[in-house]
Amino acid sequence: MKLKDNYAIDFNINTTAMVSYKTDIQDVDYEILASSKVYLTEFQKIEINQEIPVAIMIYNSRSSMKSFAMEDFFSPSRFEDMDLVQAVTLTFTDENT
Repeated sequence: MKLKDNYAIDFNINTTAMVSYKTDIQDVDYEILASSKVYLTEFQKIEINQEIPVAIMIYNSRSSMKSFAMEDFFSPSRFEDMDLVQAVTLTFTDENT
């Protein structure tokens, strides 16, 4: 995963096959003074068709920042005072695409 200066994200998975995703540039009209990045650090049990957050990036134009954990992904209200929140998730499905 590469985080770009313009808040775009390049995400690549290389297992048996290569999978790549890119997000659009995030055009922010304020100065980011604080940021927090939280990453998945422990193994997770895979549940088919359930999102697994692997990274959350939080940005704020104020100079203060709360601490966050991966579990906060499931409680979006924790981020309501933040200016920009991005999450990278994986979902393992039982469908062939």
